[in-house]
Amino acid sequence: MKDADHLELFRQIKAGEKSAEASLFRKYQVPILWKTRRQIHADPETIRDIVSDILAEILTTLHKKDFDPYKWESLDALAWGITQNKIRNWFRHQKVVDKYNLREELNEELVQAADQHLVETNEVAQLVKDLLKTLAPKYREVLILRYLKELSISEIGEKVGLPERRVSERIHYALKLMNNECQKRGILSISSILGLFPMWCKAY
Repeated sequence: MKDADHLELFRQIKAGEKSAEASLFRKYQVPILWKTRRQIHADPETIRDIVSDILAEILTTLHKKDFDPYKWESLDALAWGITQNKIRNWFRHQKVVDKYNLREELNEELVQAADQHLVETNEVAQLVKDLLKTLAPKYREVLILRYLKELSISEIGEKVGLPERRVSERIHYALKLMNNECQKRGILSISSILGLFPMWCKAY
């Protein structure tokens, strides 16, 4: 893995740190849900089961003794490769595999999945960027500090010169504004927006 943060997260997971596993789930849960819902039109319970299986498989793979992190470009490539394989397996089970070419080698599938992830990540990043442009600077600032810079409420308060209560209110209102804009466009939801913030690296 070329990304130092991804490599460090992997090492923490390998060491058995539960907080690292929780960070992994926070990073990928909503984006994987978003991708799965785009490709599989099933009831919510089925979608949740598939996403849970994907997250479990990612964690299991990282814990394997023979897993070599340096063979992967990033955790993103691993996560999206596993996601794509799980989705393909679901369609295979549903006996609709004629729509998909399942005769490709696994490595080729993973490469294609990683490429597809890059395209979709760019799309999502542009969406988030467009939504942020609809906000006044003071609201945009607190969201970036909170979800991109990952500062605490107290740290944000010190930076923008506001008490913690006002910071929390401003963040809540900014998210409400973004959610309203999403409803106007007929896309996503407030929970999905929160999960897409890790993709800001492509937008900023």
